[in-house]
Amino acid sequence: MGGISTGLGGVIISVLNVLMIATGILLRRARGWRLGLNVAAIALFIEVTLLPSAFGVLFAFMDAIVLYALIRHRAWFLWTPERALAQEAEDAAEDAAAADQATAGTAGGVMKADDAG
Repeated sequence: MGGISTGLGGVIISVLNVLMIATGILLRRARGWRLGLNVAAIALFIEVTLLPSAFGVLFAFMDAIVLYALIRHRAWFLWTPERALAQEAEDAAEDAAAADQATAGTAGGVMKADDAG
């Protein structure tokens, strides 16, 4: 592929590059996780076929890192304000229940000490 890619391979790589730019914009806005995962996997597959070349190794390694990062940080893409508020309410309810149990346990312990005296 000396300098300028021609033929079907060049068209595929060019389309993939434009798609990667659009996907990157969506990913920065916490959208399109599934699309980003698929584009990174396809790019990785295409670049693995070029592995004897140094550029194939470099870009395959970079795409593998992107693929790992997308899978590893999936929860970031699932975050929404509504889910965050629901999680906070659930955590507050659990904390209140734990505090009530701790208070009941302490009060019961004091009562037993008074009864024993």
